[in-house]
Amino acid sequence: MSKKIIIIGGGIAGLAAGSYAAMNGFSPKIYEMHSLPGGVCTGWQRDGFWFDGCIHWLIGTGNDAGTFKQIWDELGALKNKKIINHDIFKTIINNKGQEFVVYTNADRFRDYMLTLAPEDHEAIDSFYYDTLEIADMELPIKPQKMWNIRDYLQFISQNKSIFKSMGRLSKISIKEYAKSFTNPLLKEMIPKIFPLPDFPAVAAFMTLGHLHYKNAGWPEGGAYSFSKSIVTHYLEMGGKIQYNLKVVKILVKKKKAIGILLDNGEKVYADYIISAADGYSTIFQMLEGKYLDEKIKKHYDETPLFTPLIMASFGVNQGLSFFDHSTDFEFSKPKKVGSNYINSINIKHYNFDPTMAPDGKAVVIVGFETSYKFWEEMYEKKEEYEYEKEKIHNDLLKILDEIIPNFSQNVNVSDIATPMTWVRYTGNWKGSFEGWLINTKTLRKKIPKKLPKLKNFYMIGQWTTIGGGLPPAAKDGRDIVQYICKKEKLRFHTNF
Repeated sequence: MSKKIIIIGGGIAGLAAGSYAAMNGFSPKIYEMHSLPGGVCTGWQRDGFWFDGCIHWLIGTGNDAGTFKQIWDELGALKNKKIINHDIFKTIINNKGQEFVVYTNADRFRDYMLTLAPEDHEAIDSFYYDTLEIADMELPIKPQKMWNIRDYLQFISQNKSIFKSMGRLSKISIKEYAKSFTNPLLKEMIPKIFPLPDFPAVAAFMTLGHLHYKNAGWPEGGAYSFSKSIVTHYLEMGGKIQYNLKVVKILVKKKKAIGILLDNGEKVYADYIISAADGYSTIFQMLEGKYLDEKIKKHYDETPLFTPLIMASFGVNQGLSFFDHSTDFEFSKPKKVGSNYINSINIKHYNFDPTMAPDGKAVVIVGFETSYKFWEEMYEKKEEYEYEKEKIHNDLLKILDEIIPNFSQNVNVSDIATPMTWVRYTGNWKGSFEGWLINTKTLRKKIPKKLPKLKNFYMIGQWTTIGGGLPPAAKDGRDIVQYICKKEKLRFHTNF
């Protein structure tokens, strides 16, 4: 009889773990507290418009073989999906009205920067070669803890030419890197391509490189369609998923995880428990803080999180082909949006994907950072919470009217998501949409997938990686099943 595996959370990490468990003869069942799969990788429909809550670009969409491409193929994630590759990654308009276009093709981007700052030709050439070089790095698909000497030698052989660049770029932020330019506009704009504090240069170049090689496209249909494809593949292999049930406790006997307690009072038992759920909820609530050490506690006390967001989505009765699909706008002075004062916003539209809106119409999504504490307190007062969302809606329409003529007159439907939306639907700690913040200090942090003195239990997903996102989450699910197979003395395999 096949051994049972319970997976807590139906996000990409949980779906991947379930899929690989089914491929290897286990009997997996996923418990998801929401009514939909995907966790943060989801979307929702309003009057025929799809509002996407996750994907901006997805690494692993190219035709060339690679670790993440292989994983998406094994999971059926991109089956029958058209991949859309943009010519422009984003446009940045600063508070002086100056425009800076980030082209996805590295050659075109280099030529564009040279027209802006010919005096910086050496720094621009270095930027160009770093973009091409870093994306060439190839990671073995096997978990690093399971590498043998042959794997290490293969990794060194494949990547030895870029180790020096990797070491240099992993130690500095993209803002520090930009100091190599003398042109004021380039020095200002390059860090704004990835406007996160202390964002590692190596991560920036890896993304730009994948964009250049057309390996970071948009899967038609967006996040919800992407997640549903993995669910379909998982169910076809015999996996099971239970929606609308929340795990409130992980059952432990003699320091071994043996099952779960659901919010309806039901207890379910299995041979292995994998939590792909929120890390804080797992450790401090489901396990009552009994299985941690000082290192884990310090990590949760001190490691910064991604700042939570307000995400405002609009379905509009107009096409927006005249407008770049992603644009950052900076204001000459802070603008008040609800109770927030913001210096900039990001505006995205999805005209490039016909499945996102009815013909001749478009989806527009606007995002900006906000305070979790404010929203946590506001959420306890339902009327005030809804009133604050309405204020944000109206204030944003005024701003968008200044940028897109007659925008408010063409709004058909709208939706405002706050940090509490993420908490309610995915359980994300403090509303952080992507877990731990990636910077030059956190980049090298290792977060355990096992907890001290607890057997047959594993954690995976964005709370066990730094600089999460969908590809590492999926690989986490694959890796953990390989560990279990090794423990059970089974040969790990896939159906692809």
